[in-house]
Amino acid sequence: MMPDDDIHETTPPTPASDPPGSNTLEQPEGPAVPMATVPGYRLKPEIARGGMGVVYAAECLTFGREVAIKVMKSGMSAASFNREARITARLPHPGIPPVHALGTLPTGLPYLVMKLIRGETLDQILKKRTDLETGRGRLIAAFESICQAVGYAHAQGIIHRDLKPSNVMVGAFGEVQVMDWGLAKEIAGGEEITGEIKATEAGLTVAGQVKGTPAYMAPEQARGEEVNARADVFALGGILASLLTGHAPFGGTSVMQTITRAAQCDLGETLERLDACGADRELVTLCRRCLMATPDDRPADGAELAKAVADYRAEVEQRLKEAEMARVRAEEERKRRQTQRMLAGVVVLLLIAGVGGAGFAALWRVSEGNRAEAEIQRENADAAKERVAVFEYGNAMRVAHQEWREDNLVAMGALLDGADPKLRGWEWRYLNRLRDPSLLSLKGHTSNVNTAHFSPDGNRIVTASQDQTAKVWDAKTGAELLSIKGHTGWVESAQFSPDGNRIVTASDDKTAKVWDAKTGAELLSLKGHTDDVRSAQFNPDGNRIVTASEDDTAKVWDAKTGAELLSLKGHTSDVNSAQFSPDGRRIVTASQDKTAKVWDAKTGAELLSLKGHTSSVNSAQFSPDGNRIITASWDKTANVWDAKTGAELLSLKGHTRELRSTQFSPDGNRIVTGSDDKTAKVWDAKTSAEILPLKGNVIFVKSTLFSPAGNRILTIGSDNTTKVCDAKTGAELLSLKGHTNWVLSAQFSPDRNRIVTGSDDKTAKVWDAKNGKELLSLKGHTSSVNSAQFSPDGNRIITASWDKTANVWDAKTGAELLSLKGHT
Repeated sequence: MMPDDDIHETTPPTPASDPPGSNTLEQPEGPAVPMATVPGYRLKPEIARGGMGVVYAAECLTFGREVAIKVMKSGMSAASFNREARITARLPHPGIPPVHALGTLPTGLPYLVMKLIRGETLDQILKKRTDLETGRGRLIAAFESICQAVGYAHAQGIIHRDLKPSNVMVGAFGEVQVMDWGLAKEIAGGEEITGEIKATEAGLTVAGQVKGTPAYMAPEQARGEEVNARADVFALGGILASLLTGHAPFGGTSVMQTITRAAQCDLGETLERLDACGADRELVTLCRRCLMATPDDRPADGAELAKAVADYRAEVEQRLKEAEMARVRAEEERKRRQTQRMLAGVVVLLLIAGVGGAGFAALWRVSEGNRAEAEIQRENADAAKERVAVFEYGNAMRVAHQEWREDNLVAMGALLDGADPKLRGWEWRYLNRLRDPSLLSLKGHTSNVNTAHFSPDGNRIVTASQDQTAKVWDAKTGAELLSIKGHTGWVESAQFSPDGNRIVTASDDKTAKVWDAKTGAELLSLKGHTDDVRSAQFNPDGNRIVTASEDDTAKVWDAKTGAELLSLKGHTSDVNSAQFSPDGRRIVTASQDKTAKVWDAKTGAELLSLKGHTSSVNSAQFSPDGNRIITASWDKTANVWDAKTGAELLSLKGHTRELRSTQFSPDGNRIVTGSDDKTAKVWDAKTSAEILPLKGNVIFVKSTLFSPAGNRILTIGSDNTTKVCDAKTGAELLSLKGHTNWVLSAQFSPDRNRIVTGSDDKTAKVWDAKNGKELLSLKGHTSSVNSAQFSPDGNRIITASWDKTANVWDAKTGAELLSLKGHT
């Protein structure tokens, strides 16, 4: 594990000021405190040294007990130091060390007296491990205790802001203490308090400062933004990642590099390590949730995370109990059979020895004398036998499912056929259906690249990469035609113009650029945004471009001259998306300020402000005819609006968690939504009536999509499944299940007969959209396949992967035609 990167009350330096290889921004240590200057205590040797103070073991001369005394380093902020004591005193929790006293030395340096904890830091424990599995159960139990302590602080309106393994002490008896609350902050209403600060806290909050440990820091914290409890949840996820993989989420050769990676949420290597760590999938999925880039995608606070860990541990404990009970019962059954064989041998010996009626009578009397006890034992044995049978049946079904995952259909069939008919339930029927080749689910995957798109004529491919470039490729030969360089941040998206002659890219470097799609020459640099550009899109005739940015604006540009035509100002927070209407006359934007707005695409006049949501609006799109707009929000609803008057026509209420996706059907008569409540729903787009609830996905439904004809719905769930449902009846036509990691994309072919999926397990697959049969397994990538799509004629497939390549495949044979390498 890389060393912690400690930053306390420090504004990040420029890269030039970073000494090579430095991972720590240190405060001046100051002189050591004389060991006889703390009144009432006899100080012992120094036991720890942190960013703000030095910790000594000490003996209280009044009560004779051992304590720890933390003395502030000279040159540090006394207000900050005293603030830690006040905050900790407000947190009477077994997992947070209590403060016994606060005082000032004759030298003027403040000190605080705390409980002395004998043990090791979690960081020390992790570094001593020889492998990742040793002691994992004990570490997960400790992690639950950490979450409980942090959750208690969150409930009191306090966030820690510097959670990491070295700030957790594990005592000799397994007790856990969350240490070092020097950067803790009071929050109000879930957000960090801003504005007027108490005099004792003055100077602790300065815009743009980075406080905490970059290796475990939430992206918003690394960017110097306001934070809430979810920033602590991210750090807790980082600790969990350390437990599972042996590495912190972020690393680098310098502090600035680590901060940059944290600010960009560059977790590619961490996610790969998680996939390969061998931990239970439930733990890996929970860790991924904590490490989401968007705060609202994470668990709300430490208490919610602690409950999730407790639920996981309870399930593991139950599985272990069942396994042990089965072992004991099996051993009892073995002994019973052994006794039966022994008694049978006794009978044979009696016969051979000529022991007649008297001998048998004696044996019979013994048997009769124990009949009542034997009957009770028999009943107990029958009950135990029944329990063993149920356990063995469940185990057989689990093994059968594993055999199916490994394509061992013969072994799977033997287990299913051998199952006791009296015990067969839905799980048997489900597995039995899976072994029918005509109903094969997506299976065979074993384990997130930005975007890749065909040109309108299908002859070229453009890819966007985090290596700050876009590239154009010949879709037939695989030759790299262009390497488009000029951005200084991630290229978030790349798209051809409608005529295919230009490419527009959007980047984290706050610009969008237009390029000649044949020569790669930079035609335009669209500068004007003051924060990351999230998306860029041509209008239907290719004459204008609309961009959406985190600077709270969307802008419209002349696609030929690069002139900024319009700046759409009115939102008060990040603009999440911007889209032209089908006729190109209007633009709809969605924002974190809880509104969507409609703008005149020529004048920039704000035509409508769609208000009604109570949380961030994630997306907004026009209906196919342009007469309506649908918005999806974290407030658990989707709203339909009149695109001309702004009147709220419908509010689709029924989901119990945040909405992730929404889409009109091709005819505009229906709407499909996907939510964190594990369901997708189909709604009547005119009446808002819920037509169909589509249930079954675990954790959340990531994406929903109508087929081109509108008669089927495809959902992607976080349980690694893709489902195809009848859009009228809701009947599950296909359950494309078998991924061992998340399905990241799914798309129908142009002729509607096939489905292509990309998965976090390094493969893409092609399926028959009618019966679910696996047609092709496209193997060749060495990391997650983030997107997969058909060419316009349906003859080829392009995949984009975290392995820095895009591959082109023959959509009929599965042959790899091209491997587009060049991104770094």
